Amino acid sequence: MIKGLPPRESTLRRAGRSGLGIFVEELSPEVASLDFLRPVISELRHLLVTESARIDTTMLERASRLSDLDIWAVPASATDLSMIPVRSFAGSAHMNWASLRRSTTLRKLYLERGNFSWLNELDKLEEVSLTGMRGDVTLPPPPSGLSTVKKLVLHGPRALSLEHLPEYQRLESLKISGVREVAHAHNIAALRNLKRLLLEDVVSLDSSRWIFPELAIDEVLLVGDADWAISARAQVRRTRRRSTLRLRAGAPKRKGS
Repeated sequence: MIKGLPPRESTLRRAGRSGLGIFVEELSPEVASLDFLRPVISELRHLLVTESARIDTTMLERASRLSDLDIWAVPASATDLSMIPVRSFAGSAHMNWASLRRSTTLRKLYLERGNFSWLNELDKLEEVSLTGMRGDVTLPPPPSGLSTVKKLVLHGPRALSLEHLPEYQRLESLKISGVREVAHAHNIAALRNLKRLLLEDVVSLDSSRWIFPELAIDEVLLVGDADWAISARAQVRRTRRRSTLRLRAGAPKRKGS
């Protein structure tokens, strides 16, 4: 773990050779770039940067073996990540990361304040998490980067339309959270390969009747105290089918859950 001033080159090289990657937690104000990674940048496979300051990230363009990039620093200038073999990216949807849209290797994408426009050119994604979304959002129809996705997390919009959800038949896991209104919610029942469903802090659904009794999903998690969630949990319990329930403050507490 790197905190404060960058460590000596020998320490960096040991971390790079270990294969465990490098964790940058907090940098001193005088550190304005990731250039201190130069001695190991060509060997680095995993990098986690929780430092949130604005820094020069262009050194990452030389990371010819980097597979996992989790970075919350604000990139000071455009950094081309499209030519490095990154398979997993987590960070903010900053315009200086726009090159991610051209990646041919990306499989997992976690974007804070992202939207579907980031996915249009990505055709190999397997996991997508878009958090801090805003306004009224409609899940777009294929073709898009979602056509291959097996795990999808959507968080934060005021309203979310699932009109085109049945076109995403590869989905195995779906999480929707922090949404005031969900339209076309019944389309969730049309996902034949869905194994896990989590609806958390969803204030209203246009319908919840699809949850009972036909929904054939291994794991159903309904979290929150909205009227529809309380009613649906009661219905799921009465079916006695194999499901997992998670209750939270405001909802009736189930013994043993």
